Amino acid sequence: MKIRKTALQDLDRIMDIYAYARVFMAQHGNPNQWGPTNWPPETLIRQDITDGNSYVCLNDTGRIIGTFFYTYGPDIEQTYREITDGAWLDDSPYGVVHRIASDGSEKGIGIFCLDWAYAQCGHLRIDTHGDNVVMQNLIKKAGFIHCGTIYVAEDLDPRLAYEKSDHPRKTPFLPDSFSGHTGQSPHSHSFSGQSDCCSSSSERSRIVPVDALNIHDAAVVHSVSWQESHRSFCNADFVAIHTPEHQEEYLLQKMSEGSRVFMVIRQIPIGIVSLKDNLIEDLYVLPDHQNRGYGSMLLRYAISQCNGTPTLWILENNTRAQRLYQRAGFRQTGNRNIITDELDEIEFALNVLIEEA
Repeated sequence: MKIRKTALQDLDRIMDIYAYARVFMAQHGNPNQWGPTNWPPETLIRQDITDGNSYVCLNDTGRIIGTFFYTYGPDIEQTYREITDGAWLDDSPYGVVHRIASDGSEKGIGIFCLDWAYAQCGHLRIDTHGDNVVMQNLIKKAGFIHCGTIYVAEDLDPRLAYEKSDHPRKTPFLPDSFSGHTGQSPHSHSFSGQSDCCSSSSERSRIVPVDALNIHDAAVVHSVSWQESHRSFCNADFVAIHTPEHQEEYLLQKMSEGSRVFMVIRQIPIGIVSLKDNLIEDLYVLPDHQNRGYGSMLLRYAISQCNGTPTLWILENNTRAQRLYQRAGFRQTGNRNIITDELDEIEFALNVLIEEA
């Protein structure tokens, strides 16, 4: 077998391979990854070919028996910038493989393609659907390590993220389980799961309710995170008044009005979120612990505590938070609040379909 770049005249053969792959997936317990949307569309494959990122695998007679997308660079895949339930092993430039498929005519086509891609860069990332057990086994067989969960633009289903590197800087992510027991009252809630691939069994992240005993810790997290997130567009005097003491009073007031506040802890308090009925608020993570999955962990927990449709409000200039919530399935409802003459707050709701005019 050998690999070469795809030519436009290969397009019909490639689309035949993808058609075969969709049938194969459905027959092996994975009907939802590509089937409902007839993925991947021909327009996307044409673009891959034009961009020079589409490759084909040839057998010994020169027949195309497999195909995949490959590219390489620093921070090359936008959907990999947000990873939950873990972390990447290596932050150096990497290659990425997508849309890998074969016609099933020979054994070892997938492994050959992955080995070729890895040989080009020495640092490769890939993801697959949770129902795609065949691909998961292939990826593991090729020596990749499960690092966490990512989300893609084409649907709302989570993807398992894997990585293989010549020089990993972190230990592998080992999936953990959720726990509902904290040794507290029957009404307490706890969520346990690793948000950082460096965690060990004695360093699990857990979510606990905020009460009179730990509210100052929550207030410190809220103060530090709030000040950092608002510093760029609020005046210094206004930022300065949001001290831990000020935020403790704020949280106490919210709790007295019926809000529940939760805090994620991993050795130290790291982030908080509040919830009143189905309204999610005050989701903050300490600056030094951001981009490690803690925000997503808090968001998922808050969603799990809602009895109806979860909603939240985001400042329109907070594009980073908007990306996090959109990946989790939140969509704009069209409602806005005027905060200042130059800044609005936008309402988002989970799985709300907004009709376009």
